[in-house]
Amino acid sequence: MSNGNLPASSLPISSHCDRDCICCGAEAVVRVVCMTDYSFDLCNPIFANRLMSQPSISAAWQASFGKALPAGYLCRATLPERWMRIHSLPESKRYPESEDERREILRRHGAAALYALGEDSECVLFITLHGESRNWSDYLGEGTRYSPEFLMLDRLAPEHVQSLDKGDDGVLQFFATRQRWRTGAFDELILMCADGIAGPYLFASTEGGSAYAPYDGGADLFFSSADAVSKAREKFSSWLSTTESGL
Repeated sequence: MSNGNLPASSLPISSHCDRDCICCGAEAVVRVVCMTDYSFDLCNPIFANRLMSQPSISAAWQASFGKALPAGYLCRATLPERWMRIHSLPESKRYPESEDERREILRRHGAAALYALGEDSECVLFITLHGESRNWSDYLGEGTRYSPEFLMLDRLAPEHVQSLDKGDDGVLQFFATRQRWRTGAFDELILMCADGIAGPYLFASTEGGSAYAPYDGGADLFFSSADAVSKAREKFSSWLSTTESGL
């Protein structure tokens, strides 16, 4: 089996680069492993339609996002022209230290997600985990690394859709669950991301070709076109990075 090369991002490393990012300024060799235990070259169009093991979610994702992977930092590496980022707090402060700052995080993320996804819109929530197991239940329970988030997410009944073998850096498991975006419904999840104890997550409106991916420090937003990104950047101009990279 041959490994495929994930294209390197042209974006430099910054203080707002995501945790465990493999796509900032360096090329990473990765392998996609589907439910059948075969691996595929990410750049080979012959295998483009087999990147996910669940046909319905796979088809919807690929129709809108092509061969991009469903995590904010990975999607940004493949679709930089459709990407922008907001910061959670004034002066690009990364972590909240007061209830006022937590309310500000929810205000900004709520507005950005509503703009990208739409109220009461159908979307897919992608959850990225580190580990060998493809069984959601194996990540549940006291003593696991992400116990707090799984106590909540267990109600969402996620299903395994894809694995990404990063070689010496381990394996990423992608789980997904169909949801409706409602402002306020995912506040607990957003705050856990803001505190750096959960994620990566990505909410995708596959019909609209847009996505919202919170992280500890802000959110990556994806839109259907560069023009749509320009309009969003204008709307949220006061929440953008002051750096040229946009990170």
